[in-house]
Amino acid sequence: STIIQKNILSQSATMRTRLVEVYKELWPLMPVDQQHEKLAELLSDELPELRSFGIERVSVLNRDGEAKKNELQIVVSLLHDPDRDVRLSAAKLLPEINLPNLANDIAKNLSVEQDINVAKVEIQFFNSNPDDAAIEPVLDRLNTTIVKETAEALVTLLTNTSYSEENFSRWFWVVKKAQENSTEPTLLTLEAILGNNTDRKKLVSKLDSNVETIRIAVARGFAASGYWIPLIQRSDDSSMRSFAILALQKKGGLQAFKTLLTIRTVVKNDDWDAAALNILKSLDTRSFLLADDMLGLIGETGLRLDILMKVWEESENKSL
Repeated sequence: STIIQKNILSQSATMRTRLVEVYKELWPLMPVDQQHEKLAELLSDELPELRSFGIERVSVLNRDGEAKKNELQIVVSLLHDPDRDVRLSAAKLLPEINLPNLANDIAKNLSVEQDINVAKVEIQFFNSNPDDAAIEPVLDRLNTTIVKETAEALVTLLTNTSYSEENFSRWFWVVKKAQENSTEPTLLTLEAILGNNTDRKKLVSKLDSNVETIRIAVARGFAASGYWIPLIQRSDDSSMRSFAILALQKKGGLQAFKTLLTIRTVVKNDDWDAAALNILKSLDTRSFLLADDMLGLIGETGLRLDILMKVWEESENKSL
């Protein structure tokens, strides 16, 4: 009986493989209109191999600019498919899909996804397409085997979305818990972003670590949170100086601009100019004019003109 069952299963698997191969050979030969007519049926076929093949065909049509909205929506719905390979195929196509509420749909699926490989692909989507809806479901994956990908995505989310800081304390302790099981440097970046100044002071010594990945991870977190003082104190180091510039830009205000001027003689590059411009754009008129005077005192006529022109061009309120 067991031998018969194995033979039946083997024959069934062979037939399924042959059927899929036939589809792969014949499908591209059909006119595009006929492909559209059959796609919904293919994407809901009882064989998971054919559902995955259907996703592949939608991908081809999408790259040619011919995929229809309902076909793309079916692909997104297949994130809930019972077959893991189908869900993985659908997840890999997500970066190429442009639909309303896509981020919310992916975030909801991530919160219940059981397969770590599918979850990893969905998390990578948010690393390239940050959305505040993803913070909580991504955070839930921090204490898993994909801690590196998760931590990187969280840094992107926290520096590129409109989150509320009221959850920082709770998120901070999730990060500290993850550090009990992992030495992933990006967790230090998250600790610096989510912690308060007391927490950050405890990390300052790591800026002098012999391990470069640790130094950079902490500096990156300080820069993202505008914690500039320890970075400026180490601005003789070119890598720390670049993070100091980012931290001052994040901090903003006239004091940040004054401090930025102190390293103007050391570094003159596009990053410095971009930081100066972004700080100046955020100042009130009085502070802006004081900052302009400061540039005048150190003879930066060209930079003054460039910044004034850009601020004027980008200003919505061109008052006298």
